[in-house]
Amino acid sequence: MCPKSGEITEKKDRAEDAFLSVKAARGFGAIPAGGHTLVKLAADFTVQASNLPINNKRIALEVLSEALLEPVRMLYKNYGYTKEEIEIQLVELLKRENETYDILEQQWVGKYDILDTVLP
Repeated sequence: MCPKSGEITEKKDRAEDAFLSVKAARGFGAIPAGGHTLVKLAADFTVQASNLPINNKRIALEVLSEALLEPVRMLYKNYGYTKEEIEIQLVELLKRENETYDILEQQWVGKYDILDTVLP
């Protein structure tokens, strides 16, 4: 059964709305709670790497772990944090399982609450 023209138009409109929302957020440098996810992934990769002998897979995990942290470090740097303050924040992000730091509001929030800060 072929979808009706109205259904197709509605799906296209929804896709376009989603695309424009993400584009706008990225334009402001925002990926809601993205830092929380990147820090957690980097930590997981570091743990996995530490359990491997020195080989190509371990090196790749270590490089990837550092690469995942770079956007978070850059965000904090752009907000005026020193290298030492950034590393303290990264450690704190790892400690707080259900919270993340809303750098715009300068406060800890639920890891999904930060979604509200990028909405108009």
